[in-house]
Amino acid sequence: MIVLKSVFLVVCIFFVSYITGVFLVSVAPAYNSKKNLLYKVMLGFIGCMAAFQIISIPLIFLQMDFRFLYYLFAGCLLLIVVYSVFRNKEAILSDIKYLGANLKASNWYYIPAVIVILLQIFVLTAYMHIDDDDAFYVATATTTLETNTMYQYNSYTGELLDAFPYRYVLSPFPVLLAAVSKFSHIHPTIVAHTVFPVVFISLSYIVYYLFSKMLFKNKKLEQGICLFLLTMLNMYGYYSVYTSSTFLLIRIWQGKAVLAACILPAIFLFCMESWEAEFKFTWRLLIIGCLAASLCSSMGIILSVIMIGCVGIAGAIYYRNIGILIRCGLCCIPGFVLSTIYLFIKLKGI
Repeated sequence: MIVLKSVFLVVCIFFVSYITGVFLVSVAPAYNSKKNLLYKVMLGFIGCMAAFQIISIPLIFLQMDFRFLYYLFAGCLLLIVVYSVFRNKEAILSDIKYLGANLKASNWYYIPAVIVILLQIFVLTAYMHIDDDDAFYVATATTTLETNTMYQYNSYTGELLDAFPYRYVLSPFPVLLAAVSKFSHIHPTIVAHTVFPVVFISLSYIVYYLFSKMLFKNKKLEQGICLFLLTMLNMYGYYSVYTSSTFLLIRIWQGKAVLAACILPAIFLFCMESWEAEFKFTWRLLIIGCLAASLCSSMGIILSVIMIGCVGIAGAIYYRNIGILIRCGLCCIPGFVLSTIYLFIKLKGI
């Protein structure tokens, strides 16, 4: 029964991500009209994370019930899905035809990479890795479910907290885990160790695939080789506990691992697309990426700002347009706001 629930949950996550991606792409059709199905899945997933960050932070500080956050977020996603399905029927049908045509086509050059990716997913889901950080991250999700509160109880001891944990309260990724667990009626530990590896390892390689398409335009053989080499590099990347490969293949269910393996590479992809488009359209995606990064980890708040800021400075110099730097600065507003709140909480001890 748990296996069926887990499979259903994975399908639901990717379906909602795709439909949300279709909605976001339809908002800026001037540039994004030709984006493929996997791009929409990636964009939609990051968009859902950004929406959860926007909704959850005010409710956490208002000490609202977790159930209120859950139903509000679920309601927003339901409205987006229904609206997107009815508004973008033609685009969805076109993507289905595109998927069918690609499945029939001879895409043998991706087969080696897909086999390695499936192997990596199987190993992490079938042979559970025990990580000490689960004592906080997974326990926080469990505490959220059991107490119907958010960051009000110590996940180690169960005692009522005197103040918000400033290192974690602005990055409520465990609360998202609790919401997914509540939706599926699967314990957070099972969701973290079996469902999230499937979702986030796949998401990470979708981003890498999109990078290969950008680097090797219309050269599918080179794209397949690039993706295969990346899978092999990750297989042999456990030379330190701090590498992105370690976070991807050992503890991908933690927010900081999602940040390193999925969100920051996606933000870099958005930056490169923005550069190619002279920052005319895709700079808006950087706002979504910045919000998603802040959801995953407190480090994501500053790292996303640094990445976008560096690209903005370089773009302003290269294109001799100060407006690029201003637009990139506007994209970093979520990071600036959250950084200010972080310092205020740390100094005042709220």
